[in-house]
Amino acid sequence: MKLTYHAISHRGLVRANNEDTILVGNQILRDNSDSFSFDIPEGGIVFPAIVCDGVGGNARGEEASMTACEGFRSFFEKLSPDIDQNELIMELKGEMQRVNESILTEAAGCGMASTLTGLLVCGENAYVLNAGDSRVYRLRYDNLKLMTREHTMESGGRRVITNCLGMPNVTLDITPTAIVPGDVFVVCSDGLFDMVSDPEISDNAGSAETLLSLALNNGGYDNTSIITLRFD
Repeated sequence: MKLTYHAISHRGLVRANNEDTILVGNQILRDNSDSFSFDIPEGGIVFPAIVCDGVGGNARGEEASMTACEGFRSFFEKLSPDIDQNELIMELKGEMQRVNESILTEAAGCGMASTLTGLLVCGENAYVLNAGDSRVYRLRYDNLKLMTREHTMESGGRRVITNCLGMPNVTLDITPTAIVPGDVFVVCSDGLFDMVSDPEISDNAGSAETLLSLALNNGGYDNTSIITLRFD
């Protein structure tokens, strides 16, 4: 099977800085982009495609998202593609707690925090990961499906995150998912789906650049990070 990915992170048209960070493969991106296509070797790979969206505005959200990506990059680099699924889930949850402790220590009470959402390809399996309000979509046979559950609540007309890195009792949703040839996954921060409708995301799921252009054309009010992955 072949994997083709496109990843891009942009501060948008309103925000002064970019608090999003992307981890794709072993690369960390911010205000940058990358794309590549390769054949998945027999026996599988360890390939993360993760978006971390810093929370808190001036409360050092960009540091929280970078710490999350750096911590998980080191973790994924040590993973074997033939790890048992139950062991992998336990290891992921343990790493989530270790990274969270690092962020809480760095925060020193300032409230810095970050979401973490993405797709992990490990061996011949894939896992949807989520803590926060970013999203993973899957386009299969022209049907777009939201693969994540938002950890939010409404308060005063605003969407408030109830679970993310930087909170004492953070949890990580881990959902195994099959990959069918032709599947396209879109991992994105709220800068995309707050600006672009699901039908537009479905129609342009193969191009992170086009999705970003749509978000910017619709106002670009937030940082926007997008990873698209196609399996053929």
